[in-house]
Amino acid sequence: MPSEAQSTSQPQVELTRGASWQYRAVVDGAARPWRPSVVEALDGLAPQRRPLDWPRQWTAFDAGKYKGPLRPVSDPRSGPIPPRETLACMPQTLTLGGRACPDAVLTCDDRNAVYLTEPFGAPRSGRTAYLFAEIDVDADGEVTFHLSSDWWMQAWVDGEPLGDTLSTSNRAPLHGHARRYTAELAAGTHTLAVRAISGNGGWAFAGQASRLVGPAPEGDRDFSVEARLPFEVSDPARFASLSFVGPESRRPQLNGRDIPTPLSNMRYRVVPGIPSEMLHAGTNELDRAWDSAASQAAARVTDVTHFTGSGGDERLLVGGRLVGLTREAADIQTGPVLHTFGEDFFTLSCRTNMRVPAVLRVDEREIRSEPALIHRFTIPALRGGTAYPYTVGPAGADADRRRSGRVRTLGDDERFTFAVIGDEGPLPEVWQRTAAEVARRDPLFVVFCGDMVDQGQADAEWDEKFIGLARELFTNVPLYPAIGNHDKNGGLAERLFMTPGGGWNWSQRLGPVLLIGVDGAGDVGADNRWTDWLETQLDATDAAYVFLFNHYPAWSSAGHGRLDETGRPVEPTVRFARDVIVPALARHNATAMFNGHDHCYERSELPGGVTQITTGGAGAYLYDKTENPHQNPYSRQYVSTHHYCLVDVAPDACRLHAWDLEGTCIAEHTWQPRD
Repeated sequence: MPSEAQSTSQPQVELTRGASWQYRAVVDGAARPWRPSVVEALDGLAPQRRPLDWPRQWTAFDAGKYKGPLRPVSDPRSGPIPPRETLACMPQTLTLGGRACPDAVLTCDDRNAVYLTEPFGAPRSGRTAYLFAEIDVDADGEVTFHLSSDWWMQAWVDGEPLGDTLSTSNRAPLHGHARRYTAELAAGTHTLAVRAISGNGGWAFAGQASRLVGPAPEGDRDFSVEARLPFEVSDPARFASLSFVGPESRRPQLNGRDIPTPLSNMRYRVVPGIPSEMLHAGTNELDRAWDSAASQAAARVTDVTHFTGSGGDERLLVGGRLVGLTREAADIQTGPVLHTFGEDFFTLSCRTNMRVPAVLRVDEREIRSEPALIHRFTIPALRGGTAYPYTVGPAGADADRRRSGRVRTLGDDERFTFAVIGDEGPLPEVWQRTAAEVARRDPLFVVFCGDMVDQGQADAEWDEKFIGLARELFTNVPLYPAIGNHDKNGGLAERLFMTPGGGWNWSQRLGPVLLIGVDGAGDVGADNRWTDWLETQLDATDAAYVFLFNHYPAWSSAGHGRLDETGRPVEPTVRFARDVIVPALARHNATAMFNGHDHCYERSELPGGVTQITTGGAGAYLYDKTENPHQNPYSRQYVSTHHYCLVDVAPDACRLHAWDLEGTCIAEHTWQPRD
C-alpha cells in the first residue's frame, strides 16, 4: 500500500500518492466486494443504457443580440425563433427578422462542448446562436439528452421542443449539472437544434445522449454505495498541518471524521489548516458513503460522463488528495492586502496556508499575530504623509516566504488621487490588466464597487481571480470595498477585509472627502436602522466632497436598469437606490454616488443634483446600452468598454477622469466643493 516519502527534508508530502479509490455496493444490508470504479460497483443495479454517438460537427448561426422577453420554447412569443420546418432539418442558411445570420461549422471538443466565441466573438450579454446537428439512433425507444450551456438554452429535436432553461438559466459551470430531457424516437437520423443565449458565464454548449435498453437486471433492490482510499503514514507527528485538495462539494471523510473547513459556508478546492492529529501511524483512509436515495439516483446517471449530474440526480463523484505540511511549508496564501488607513495608522490582512503566527515588520517594529489562518493587523502611532516599507510572513519564515510592500499614510496636504473600479467578472485576464494599470497610476487608495469575484462562496476565486491577479496593487494601495451581489454569502471577504468600523456599511473622512460604503442589498426597507445610519453620516459631516459607493445603480441604461410594466425598476436593489439612497444624498447635497453592477461606464445627473457614476468595467463582459430612452432619462454619457476611474481631489475642485485600458481618457467630470 502506498506510503508517504520518508525524507524529512520535504516540506510538503502528498500522502495519498499512488493510492486508488475503491467502491462497493451494500445490497439489502450485505456489503459486496470492493471494485475499482463506481460503474462496476453498480453492475446489475443500474438501468441498462446504450450511449449514442454525440454529433462531432455542428452548424452554428450567429443570430445577434437577443432583445425579446424570455419565454419557453413552446410559447410563440418567445422571440425570433425559426419555423418548425427549419428546426427539423439541417439548414444551409438562416434568416431571422430579415437578417441573414453569419454561419460557421464547429467541432466538439473531447468533452462534447462547442464554443461560440471563436467564430462569433465575445459573448457580451444576450448574444444568441442557433446550432444544428444530426444524431443517429440505433433502435426505437426512449432517448435521454443531457444538455448544458453557460447561460440560457432552448432545445428541439426534429422541430419539437425538448425544453429550456429560460426560467432560471443554467447557473452552473458548463460541465456541471446538466439538464435532462427525454424523447421517444424511432430508429434513424434525427435533427437536434439548440438556441444558446450568452450571459456573464460565457457562450458555449455541451451535451451527450443515450438510449434506454432495459431496467436494472436485479430489479428495484435496496442498496447504497461506499468509497474508500486507503494509504499509509509512518510518522504523522512530522506534519504540522494537512491540506485536502479536491472537489468543492462531495468531500470525503478522513478516518471516519469530517474534514473541517475554515468557514462552513465557503466552497474549498483546497481545504487548509486541517489538524494533523486526524492522522495515525499505519493505515489511514479517506472514505465516503451515500444513503440509499442518493445511490439509487446516481444509478440512473451512471452513463453520464461529461457532467457532475443530470436533472435531479447527482453522480457519485469522489476524489482528491491529502497533503501533509511540515512547519517549513508555512507560507502566505492570500495577500497581503492593505485596507483602512489614515494620518497615523494603516491596516493590513493576509492569510496563511496553515494555522501559524504571522509577523509584520514596519517602522522598526515587529508585530506578531496569534496562530490562525487569517491575520489582521492595525499599525498605530505613525507619521502623517510618510511612505512605510513593510514585510509580512509566517513567523520564522525565510525571506522568500515573506511578502513586501509599501504604504503611505495620509498627509495634511488636501490634494491626492484615488481610484474607483467595479465588477471584476469572469474575465481574469482583463482584471489583471486593469489592476496593473491602476497600480501604475499609484493612487492613494482604491475603492471597489462590488463584484470582486464571480462566485463569492468559491474560496479559490479570491486568490486566483481577484487578489492574486492584483498583488502589486493591493500590497501597495489600500482597498476600500463595497460588496456586490456576486460577493455575498461566503464569509471570507468579511473575515479578510478590514473596513472603517467593520462591516459592509462604513464611512471615513480622508482630508476634504467623506467616503461612505454601503451594502445596497442589505436591509432595504425605507424606515430602519440602515437608513438612520446613513442619515447620521450625511448629517454630521462638513466635508467638502461626499462620495457614496454602492454596487447597485438608481438609474441605468443597461440591463440592470430594466423597467416593469408600471415603469418601475424590476430589481429591488435598484428601486432601493432610487427611492432611499439617492433622495438621502440629495437632501444633504452629497457630491456623487459611484456604483457597478452594469458593465459599462455611465454618468447620470440625477434629480436633486446628485451625479451617479456607473463604473463596472474592471473585467466583466460588457453591456450594451438599451434602446429604451425611458429607462434612464438622466444619462449624459455611456461607454461600453473596460476601464477605471481616477478622482483628483483638491480644495477648489474634484476632477474625475475615466481611462480605458489603452490609456485613452473616455470621460471627464468636475465637482465643486459642497456649500
